[in-house]
Amino acid sequence: MPLRTERKRSSIEFERSENIGQFFIHWAFNYF
Repeated sequence: MPLRTERKRSSIEFERSENIGQFFIHWAFNYF
């Protein structure tokens, strides 16, 4: 059970970092 929760948390963090990365790339293109 804890392993599944840990995996779920890591996947959520990964998705969040992915969204932040895409947002930063989009902002960089608009800025430059």
